Amino acid sequence: MSFTRHHLVAMTVAGLAGLAAGVWLDRQWLDREPMADRVESPGLVDLAQPEAPVAETPPPARSGANREFAGRRRSIPLDPASAFAAAMAESDPGRRAQALQRLAASIDPASIPQLLALADRMPAGQLRSEFIQHLLNSAGRQPGNAPMGPMLAWAQQLPAGEHKQRALGAILGQWARSDAAGALAYAQGLPPGGATGTLLSGLAQGWAQSDPAAAAAWASSLPFSQARDSALQNIVSRWAQSDPAAAAAFAEGLPTGRVKNNALGTVADRWAQSDLGQAADWARSLPDGRGRVEAIRGVSNQLLNSNPRAAAELAGALPVGSTRNEVMATIAGRWAQEDLAGAVAWMQQLPDGSERSSALTALGSRWIETDSKSAMAYLNTLPQDDRNSLLQTLGTRWGTTDPTAAMQWAQGLEEGALRTGVMARVASSWANNAPQEAAAYTANLPAGELQNKAALSVIQQWSRSDPQAVADWVSSLPEGDLRGQAFQSVARQWGNHDPASAAAWLDGLPAGQSRDQAVGAFANALASSHPEPAVQWAESIADEPLRLSRIESVARSWMKVDAGAARAYIAQSPLPEERRNRLLNGR
Repeated sequence: MSFTRHHLVAMTVAGLAGLAAGVWLDRQWLDREPMADRVESPGLVDLAQPEAPVAETPPPARSGANREFAGRRRSIPLDPASAFAAAMAESDPGRRAQALQRLAASIDPASIPQLLALADRMPAGQLRSEFIQHLLNSAGRQPGNAPMGPMLAWAQQLPAGEHKQRALGAILGQWARSDAAGALAYAQGLPPGGATGTLLSGLAQGWAQSDPAAAAAWASSLPFSQARDSALQNIVSRWAQSDPAAAAAFAEGLPTGRVKNNALGTVADRWAQSDLGQAADWARSLPDGRGRVEAIRGVSNQLLNSNPRAAAELAGALPVGSTRNEVMATIAGRWAQEDLAGAVAWMQQLPDGSERSSALTALGSRWIETDSKSAMAYLNTLPQDDRNSLLQTLGTRWGTTDPTAAMQWAQGLEEGALRTGVMARVASSWANNAPQEAAAYTANLPAGELQNKAALSVIQQWSRSDPQAVADWVSSLPEGDLRGQAFQSVARQWGNHDPASAAAWLDGLPAGQSRDQAVGAFANALASSHPEPAVQWAESIADEPLRLSRIESVARSWMKVDAGAARAYIAQSPLPEERRNRLLNGR
C-alpha cells in the first residue's frame, strides 16, 4: 500500500503544519475574557508582543509608600511608573490584578497614555488585557480630561488587525462622550479601510452615552452593512437604559428586518429592568410579527425572575409554534428551581401538545430528583410514544447538567429498549462535557447491549473532539463485541475528518478481529472521497469474508464517482468471478 502510505503521510505533514501555524496565531491574538466589573465595550485583548516584558513577580521589597498603595485605594505614588511597579511587585496574582485595577481607577487621566505604554511591556495574557481595558474605562469616566491624542497615538502603533480596531473604537467611544464631532471627524479621516465595523461600534457605544438620538441618526445614515447594524444595536442598548420610551420609538421606526427585530427585543429587555409593567404593555401593543415575539421574549426573561406565572401569561400572547414552546420551556425550567409544585401545576394545565411537552421536559429532571414517584406516575399517564419520547429527551437534557444523577435514574427504568436508549442519551450528553468520566462510567456497566449502546454513544461524541484519546481508550477494552464496534466507530468518524491520523492509528494496531473491523469501517469512510486508498486498505483485512465484503462495498462506491477507474480495478481485483461480473454488470 505504498501509494496509501505516501498519500496519507503527506496529508499528515500538511495538517501538522497548518495546526502549528494556527496555534502560533492563536497564542498571539486569542481574546481573553474580561473581568466581571468591566463596563460594556467592544473589548480589548492582548494587543502587541512586547520587546522587553515586565516581569509579573519581581522580588524587591516594597517601600513604605508602595505598601501604603497596596493597602489603600487613593494613596497612589505621584509617579505612574512607580505606582505601576508597586502593583506588579505583588507576588499574589489576585492581589496583583486588584492593585492594577485600583491604579487604573485612581490615576490622573493625563497619565493614562504613559500607563498604556507600560502595559505594552507586560507579558501577553489576561492580566495585561484587563489592565488595558480598565485604563480605557477610566478615561471614559472622565472623558473631558483624558488626553485623547496620546491615547490614539498608542493605539495607532499597534499591529494592524481586529485588536487595533477594538482599541481605536474604545478610545473614540470615550472621546465621543464629550466631543462626538471630533471623534467622528477623526474616524472619517482614517485611510480607506481604517474605520471598520469594530471601530464604528465602539464610537457609537460611547456617543450613545451622551447623545443617543444624535448617535442613532448618524448610524442610520451609514450604508447598509454589518458595521451599521452593529452600531445601531449598541446605540439602542445604551439608549434603552436611560430613556426606554425614546429608544422604543426609534426601534419601531427602523426598516423591517432582523436589525429592527433585535432592537425591539433589546429595548424590551432593558425597559423591563426598570419598569416591567410599562415594558410588558408596550410589547403587547406591537403589531404581530417577529419583532413583537422578540419584545415579549425580552420582557418575559426579566419578568421570570420575580413572577414566573406572569411571565407565562405574557408568553401566552406569542403565536403558537416553536418560539412559544421555547419560551415556555425556559419559564418552566426556571420556575421549577424556585417553586417546583407551582411549576408542575402550571405545566399540567397547559393544553395537550408540544407546548406542554416542552415545559414538562424542561422541569422533568428537577421533578424526578425531588419526587421521582409522583413524576413517574404522571409520565405513566401519557400515551406510550409520548412518554418514551419525553424520557429520551429528558435523558439528553439531564445528562448535560447532572449526568451521574441522570444515570442512576435511568438505571431504575424498566429493562428493555427504552432504558437502553435513555442511558445512551445520557451518556452522549455526558461525553460532550466530560468524555473521560462518561467513558469510565460506561466501562463499569454490566456487559451486554446496554453497556454497548452507552459506550458507543460516548465514543461517537468523544471522537468529534479528541479522536486520539478515544482511540487510546477503546484499545484498552477487552476483545469482544464492544471492542469491535468501538474500533469501527472510531475508525469511521476519524476517517471522515482526518484520514491521515486515522491511518497512522490503524497501522499501529495489532492483527486481529478488532483491527479488521476497524480497517473495514475506515475503508468505507474513504470510499467516496479516496477510493483507491480505500480499496487498498480493504485488501489488507485478514478475515477473508470481511475482506471480500469490504472490497465489493468500496468498489460499488467507486463506480459512482469514477466508473472507468473502478471497472479497471474490478476486472483484476481479488474478488471471485461471480462478484466481479455482478459489479461490472451493475447488479
